[in-house]
Amino acid sequence: MFITALSVFLLEAAGVAVTFLAVNIVLPRRTSGMLAGYDFVSLWLFGGLAAAPLINNKVNFNQSISAMVAVLLCHFVISRLAVRSPVVSKLITGKPVMLVENGKVLRRNMRRALVPSWMLMAELRCSGLSDLSQVDYAILESCGRISIIPKPDLWPVTAGELDIPVSPTAQPSMLIEDGQIVEKNLKRLNYDVNWLQEELSKLGAVCLEEIYVASIDGSGNISFSYKE
Repeated sequence: MFITALSVFLLEAAGVAVTFLAVNIVLPRRTSGMLAGYDFVSLWLFGGLAAAPLINNKVNFNQSISAMVAVLLCHFVISRLAVRSPVVSKLITGKPVMLVENGKVLRRNMRRALVPSWMLMAELRCSGLSDLSQVDYAILESCGRISIIPKPDLWPVTAGELDIPVSPTAQPSMLIEDGQIVEKNLKRLNYDVNWLQEELSKLGAVCLEEIYVASIDGSGNISFSYKE
């Protein structure tokens, strides 16, 4: 009896894990700092529905999975509506709130958004600024982040402003990953394993089997790291 109950519990736990993996694939890909309010609501519901059949035998597992699928569909519909309609997007996610404008703190907006002054100062320090005199604008985004825009005289100088010619850069390509040669990247770059062996030997690598990771940048420079 105990073994049967344990087997059922393990199967249900595995089913919940598979469902969560499927949900992770289907859900919009956003970082934790870019989650909207309805994203958090959906995640809370997923967690509760997933845990319910595992901690309460009276909750039917199939019903819990069906409810999770229903929540997923609702989340997908809301996300699509938010993308297609600016009105729906503002209604669901809200709109940005100006906290600092032209270097002046907007106390009314700070209070309305429930943002204390210490939190604003913490965001300034995270942006590399020491005080409010260096801030042009600070905006509380709808995702909860505070965007800090420094005054123009503190903006970093770019190569374009200095009239320095800059060649376009290509994305680095992995040649060896986790100790395995990435042959499709070698083929795409019109190279082969013999070329890779020769180039790495020029850099002091004796054997390819000793390399854990190796990459090549847009200029043809190779960097690598040995296995521990």
